[in-house]
Parts: sequence; C-alpha cells; structure tokens
Amino acid sequence: MTISALDATNLSVANAGAFVDSIKNDSRVLSFFLGGDAVETSSDLNDEIRRRNAFKDASVISRINPAGCNVVVPDIKWVRGKIYGKWNTNKKPDSTYYVTYNNNVYLILGNSILNTKSGNGKTPVSIPPTHTQGVVTYDDGYTYLFLYTITATDRGNVNSSGWITVPDKVLTSHAGKITSLEIDLSAISTSNLIIGEIDPTIPILSDSGSGASIKLEGVVVSSPYVTLSERKYRIVGVKYVNMGTSAYRDFNLRASLTAVLTKETASQILNIYNAITLGFSVFEGMNIREILGAKYALINCEVDSAGISGSVDQREFFNFGILEDVQKPDSTPVFTGSYAKSLVSNQVKTVIAPISTASSSSSNFSVGDSITLTKASGSTRTSSDSVVSSTQPTGLTVGLEVHTLNVNDVETGDKIKLGKTSEEYTVTSVIRPDVKQNSGKTLHIGATRFSIDDTSSVNKRFFAQVIQRF
Repeated sequence: MTISALDATNLSVANAGAFVDSIKNDSRVLSFFLGGDAVETSSDLNDEIRRRNAFKDASVISRINPAGCNVVVPDIKWVRGKIYGKWNTNKKPDSTYYVTYNNNVYLILGNSILNTKSGNGKTPVSIPPTHTQGVVTYDDGYTYLFLYTITATDRGNVNSSGWITVPDKVLTSHAGKITSLEIDLSAISTSNLIIGEIDPTIPILSDSGSGASIKLEGVVVSSPYVTLSERKYRIVGVKYVNMGTSAYRDFNLRASLTAVLTKETASQILNIYNAITLGFSVFEGMNIREILGAKYALINCEVDSAGISGSVDQREFFNFGILEDVQKPDSTPVFTGSYAKSLVSNQVKTVIAPISTASSSSSNFSVGDSITLTKASGSTRTSSDSVVSSTQPTGLTVGLEVHTLNVNDVETGDKIKLGKTSEEYTVTSVIRPDVKQNSGKTLHIGATRFSIDDTSSVNKRFFAQVIQRF
C-alpha cells in the first residue's frame, strides 16, 4: 500500500473556493457589526474573551454583499527593473512567479535568455508583456503565459490595489504543454558540455502528445580552421522552441536527446539529461487558482452613514467584526434569501428620568461612561454597562443607548446609576435589539475609527476589508 502526499496548498485553495462559493450561492450568510465604546488599544482583538463578548460591542449589524467576497491573491505588479522568479512545474516556486500588467495576469515561464539555473533570478525586466493569448518570449529573456484578464467588475468588487480576483477557471488552451525549462550547467562535466551539433533542436518524444521541442544553445569552441563536421560547441543554455501542438500525458526527454545527439556517447547524453528540468502542464488543463496558490478569501464590509443613523443614535464607532448566521430573538435568521441591503440595530435603547437632583440633560452622559443597573426588586448587577449615545427626547428625560452583556436584564422600573457622578435615573421605557444575543458565530474582530456627522446632508461610507487565509 502506498500513501500519496497531500498537497496542502491545493487543499487550502479548495477550501478558499468552497468558502466563497457558499457565500455567493447564499448557503452561508455573513454579516458584520460596527460598535465599541472606546478607542481600541490592542493590535489583536481576536482572543476568546473578545469573541465571547462581541455582541456586547455590536451596535448595528449589516449583511455582507456576496459580490464583495472573492478568492484573491496578492497583486504582483510588473515593474520595470524588478527581478521576478519563474514557475516550476516540478516543485513549488520559492519566489514571485506571476505578474499583472494592464489588467492582464501572466505566469512567468522563463526569466533569463538561456534558462540556466545560475541565471535564475538575476535578470531585471525591461519589456512589459502585452499579449493576450498563449506564450511569448520577449527580448529581455522573460517568457510569459497569458492566464486571464481582470475585468472592471472584478476590480470594483475587490476594491483593493493589493489584491486581485482569481477566476474558477481551467486554462485548457495550454493543457499538456511545456511550462518549465531549465538547465544546470554546473551539473554537467566540462568535457560533457562539448557536443558536435550546433544549437540542436530536440523534438520531445511522447506516446501521447506532439509538437513540443526545445533547443540546446551553444558557442563554438573548436578551431575556425576545422571543417564544419569537425566543429565542437559548448552548451551554454536551453530555449523553448515549441510548447506543443497536441497535449502530452507523458514524455521521454532522454530518448529525445539520444535521437538528436548522434555524435555523443550514452553516458554524455545521460549527464546532459540529468541537468535539464523539463515540465509539462497536466493533460486536463491548468487550474488557475491552483497555479496561483489562491488560498485567500477577501471580504468587504461596507455600509453608509444614512443606514446607520436610521437605526441607532450612536455617532462614533471603534471596532467591527464579521458574523455568521445571526438570528432574531425568535431564533429565525436575521438575513435570508438573495442579497439585499439590510441593517438592524443591536442596541438596548432606553428612556430614563432623573431621580432627585440628577441632571436631566443628555450632555451629562458621554460615550463610554460606565453605568450600573439596580433591578426594581432591589438587586444590583455586579457587572457594569456602557453608554454609547445619549439624546434628549424631552426636557425631563434622556434617551440612552447601552451596551450590555445581557440585553434582557434591563426593564422598565429599573434604576441606572451613572458611575462618574453616582446620579440615579429610573428606566421609563426599553426597546430591545432586533438580534438574538450571542447567536451565530464571530469570525473576526478588528479595530476601526468611524464617525457620523450630525447633519443628514453628509453621507459617509464605512469600508473595511478582511483577508481570510486558508
């Protein structure tokens, strides 16, 4: 029995694709919250305590648009003078091996004129790729395979200069064709580098495909006075000639060399063969997401201030988070069906009246003020809650929006004490959140600083992006 090695990268790519697909087909519904009552001081808010208390911080919850959830990879832009790596069919590349230029994405198949191992990663680019089909080698030695074009819609959906979408697509036009070529001259003995043929083209023999060929590049090392048949050449590199006309399932490079290098010994050919790395794409075609290692999902969180101010009075927000499958108080989903803009309040909204000499002005309360609750029965809550907004519904009452660990604790007739002044107020009315507390799952929490103007004529947009790596 044999155990096949699992390609962890391809597993991650598959998981990223499945995650995004589940959002786009509405089988997984994501939303995000805006909230918080104080500036965040930690760089990492994704610990277990913060996840557990996420619903206390959440003020408004908005559905995430599936169009803003996409499989992405870093946008590696083609920049003149920069050195890039290249794709290797036989092993995972250890450097950048694809580039974008003019909204086209290219796989780099070669990065030096002679495709030598010693020349890998040494040549800066000088000629940008411009073709939109197949493979082209440019005069700076770089060989590019065109993969796909990034559409304006894709750019808009990702809305990022650092990431690009990757389509769920198999490139069949380059199925079973050459995708990598390199020669390690240091692996060939000095004597075996000398051959009797000048720049011989090597058709690649196969039981399945046809048309692929490479060429050994050489320089003359023999005396200029010898006859042509006696001249000798030193191998200095290898080049692509034809990537293949029909798809290869198999190939025999050693037999291919033997068929052409008729003046060389079997041991010399074996030495040359062992120094050449030749790779073909799979017969079924190139899975673009797997080729680019697309193991990232980008999630856009977006809402405008008009929607927020229509749901809550809070004007300043300090954190946000991504939620999945939030529910209503009756345990049914808050968001269902095809996407439509939707936003709900997660605030406890109270109206309070001052007791005795307590101030009846809403300015007596500030965002982040600590308050404690005393039940009508006389018991006092040990945990404190936080004020996130205060309004003046009447001259004798104050409207408070509160963050609390238990939204069901606050009831009409309870008393609220303002921590900083010890003033007390009676709760005269309560509106509970539209969301069942602690329902669903918290996938991410991040810091932000977003504020809304008091004037309705200014509509601001909150926008945040989260990259999930699989």
